[in-house]
Amino acid sequence: MSCAVHEIPRHLDKYLPCLRGNSPDISAVRSPRLLLLARPGDARRAIQEALAEAHVVHEAVARVSDARDVLTRAPHNGILFEVSTLLHADPYDRACAQEWALRYPSARLRFDPRTGGLRLIPLAPFGNGDASVAEFVARDCRPFPARRWRIARRPSAVLPVLLCEGGAAGYLDAMTDASTARRTLTTDLTEGGCFLLLNDPPASNTRVALIVPDLEEPAPILGTVRWSREWGVSGALPGAGVRFDDLGALQRKRIRALVGVAPPA
Repeated sequence: MSCAVHEIPRHLDKYLPCLRGNSPDISAVRSPRLLLLARPGDARRAIQEALAEAHVVHEAVARVSDARDVLTRAPHNGILFEVSTLLHADPYDRACAQEWALRYPSARLRFDPRTGGLRLIPLAPFGNGDASVAEFVARDCRPFPARRWRIARRPSAVLPVLLCEGGAAGYLDAMTDASTARRTLTTDLTEGGCFLLLNDPPASNTRVALIVPDLEEPAPILGTVRWSREWGVSGALPGAGVRFDDLGALQRKRIRALVGVAPPA
């Protein structure tokens, strides 16, 4: 793996006033740590200059596989994706990047080689609307607790799902009229919930029942929509984040088997 760590120089008088007798919380002056996914070139240099101006510590990598290693090794507060680097990634790597964008404050950065300018677009669900690098870091990344990416808890396969709105009542309706169930899929399944890919997702707080054929379990999984994203928002995949309200012992066991999580000892 090849990556570069860039520690922004700090002047003690500016960043550590506690040495002069004042004692603010050191976390208030510590810069958040970001991951930059960008191939070497003019775009990467321009982004790193903007990060330096914002006094942001970051690690720069050129490949999604390297980004995965960095995220699992050290906690980060956000991720920046250079657009052309994502466009040249294969579909599986782009799917990985999409999963990260659902768990970290993230933004796409587009470099204009004619002007040397950058356009930053924060990705939902953490942020919306264009912003400067400094604004994105201050608004979205600094308040976000740094976290590591967990290893081997996502299935690599796309899993089909039948979505019944209305919770248990919606599931009963689908048993008598199959047309009331919506066909969708998830690539992001855990014991706590899942992401459903939908062009027209249910609204937040909607009760749902999910049937996942790969679980080989006839009982539906009951859950609640925690957030939804319409098609065309910030260039991210449309869909809904569902929190599972309760899982049966067999459902939990089979989800663990699907996502590669060992059962507790």
